[in-house]
Amino acid sequence: MKKALFIFFLLLPLIAFAQQPATASEETHNLGTISDSSLPPVVPPYPIIAFREEMYDFGVVSGNGPLEYTFEFRNDGTEELEIIKVSPP
Repeated sequence: MKKALFIFFLLLPLIAFAQQPATASEETHNLGTISDSSLPPVVPPYPIIAFREEMYDFGVVSGNGPLEYTFEFRNDGTEELEIIKVSPP
């Protein structure tokens, strides 16, 4: 019984790795050459917010006055982007 379990655990990695799907590079190789310009852009069917900048550094701040900065963003998706709540991190 111990010998059978030893052989099973010895062969387990071979069985696991033999069942892995092809990698992306192997799939690309099998497809042949496709020009990226011939494919239409993929736009998901939901809103996607894209910021020009995700952070802004105010640097060294003196005093207690309010600080302001405007973050610019756009909707890269196809559905309406609705911003419900904005809060600091």
